Amino acid sequence: MSGKDWRSKLGSIVTTGGERPKRPGPSEARAHVERFIDTTVLSAFRTLSKELQGRGRKTRIERTKHQAVLTVLRDGKEEFSYAVRGRVFHKMTFAWPVLDQTRRDPRMARIEMSDPDGTDERDLEDVTEQDIIDDFIEDYAKWVGWKHESET
Repeated sequence: MSGKDWRSKLGSIVTTGGERPKRPGPSEARAHVERFIDTTVLSAFRTLSKELQGRGRKTRIERTKHQAVLTVLRDGKEEFSYAVRGRVFHKMTFAWPVLDQTRRDPRMARIEMSDPDGTDERDLEDVTEQDIIDDFIEDYAKWVGWKHESET
C-alpha cells in the first residue's frame, strides 16, 4: 500500500464523519414500509397475477393497512394465499428499557413473507421485487406439490 492510498482512505472516513447511517424514527420507518408495499410488493404481485391468469388461474390482490395479499383461485375457490406484511421494531439493545411509544428511538423496518406453511422475516432493505416473485414461486410449488400428493 502506498502512502497516498491510506491517506486517501483516511480522508474519506474523516469527510463522511465516520458515522454509521442512522435508522429512521417510528413514523419514518412505517412510511418506508408502506412505500415498499405500494411499490415493490404490489409490482411483484401484479407480475405474478398476470402470469397466473395467462395460465388459467384467477387471482385476487388485496392491500390493507400494513400488508398485501395475493390469492390464487382454482375453480372459484382459494387455492393458495401469499402475504407480505410490514413490521417496525425497536432496534435491538441489550438493555430492556420500558417501551414508550412516544420515544423516537431508531426503528428497524422489516417484512414478513408468509404462506399457509409459515413465515419468513427479512430486513426490508434486503428484499427486491425478484426476491418476492422467487419466494412466491417456491412456496406455491411446495403447496401445489403437497396438495397433489395428499389427493392421491
